[in-house]
Amino acid sequence: MGLDAKIAGGVAALLISAAPAFADPVFEAIALPHLAGVRHGLNADSTALGFAPLPTGGGRGPALIHRDGKVRVLELLGPGAFPAALNDAGDVAVDIQPGGPCRTEPAEIVCTRRALVWQALAGQEPRVRELGTLGGPRSFARAIDGTGKVAGWSDLDRRTGSATGAAFVQRAFMHADGRMVELPGLGGEHSRALAMNAKGEIAGWAMDAQGRRRAVLWRDGVARDLGTLGGAESEAQAINSRGHVAGWSLDARGRRRAFLWRGQGMLDLGTLGGGQAEAAVLVGNASIVAGSAENAGGERRAYFWWDGNELDLNQLVAPGYTTPAEAAFLSDVVAINDRMEMVATLSAGSSRDGSLRFVKHVLLMRRGTR
Repeated sequence: MGLDAKIAGGVAALLISAAPAFADPVFEAIALPHLAGVRHGLNADSTALGFAPLPTGGGRGPALIHRDGKVRVLELLGPGAFPAALNDAGDVAVDIQPGGPCRTEPAEIVCTRRALVWQALAGQEPRVRELGTLGGPRSFARAIDGTGKVAGWSDLDRRTGSATGAAFVQRAFMHADGRMVELPGLGGEHSRALAMNAKGEIAGWAMDAQGRRRAVLWRDGVARDLGTLGGAESEAQAINSRGHVAGWSLDARGRRRAFLWRGQGMLDLGTLGGGQAEAAVLVGNASIVAGSAENAGGERRAYFWWDGNELDLNQLVAPGYTTPAEAAFLSDVVAINDRMEMVATLSAGSSRDGSLRFVKHVLLMRRGTR
């Protein structure tokens, strides 16, 4: 029996016993068959944000939200929309390409991109609120809070690099009260905001004066370099309501490692026996981190960290749950909410030999009962 038929009704139980605080809860794996991919979008009522698969395979179809087995296409956005984040009110941070495909002009390719908020108003037609740019042709939305504040990055109206390879300088922004504000950097050219909490604290990365990418926390208008795990570069990808930050950092051996920052330096979250890991999401009110990590065989696996316990979600699948050959394992946790629901992707192949590929199957991991 194929995976879609196996779990379309919401079937497989997952048992977690490695972390004592969970007291052996049970998870159900529920298929989200209409989603080809999910961004960091899973709100408190289990609404998942993503995009539809294209019939021809590859690429992104229409942006949509999935809740209780029902799908709603995000009207007014058109093709090429990139849905990035949603809040509990159902507002979606997204960026679109309003001019269609990039235009080829003498000596360069010209593209426009615009960050915006899609809102579904009760009893009314949905509306789109465009956020503008910091002076250049493009802006990209990546985070939204409960009040509709948005963070991301935008081109400035100036370039860096050689005449033949010049690129727009990109800076992190916060958009609030109808205004886009550039966030301070760390002395380098580029920066990007990737996550935001309800307090308006923002996490992402910024280049320092040496051109190195560094994990950064923006708080009260100040950029704080969060350091590294011994290597040159790092990137923050998630922030929770306590101001804890998670992401990845290079260690002294040049390996990409998952970190958690709680105000007093980075904590290396370990791996599943391999060399590398990356923290992608963080529970809003607790230091519970998820993402992906290598196992001892160098294979990428969905990864869950809590209070010193590193868990491979693949090992938590109850007997009787199987996946087809084309979707052999859970490779990533890409979204999580405060109810400890997670969205994970199924993949095939190996990261070691370069054959790793993501397939169409997306699962919602929901805590249930025995």
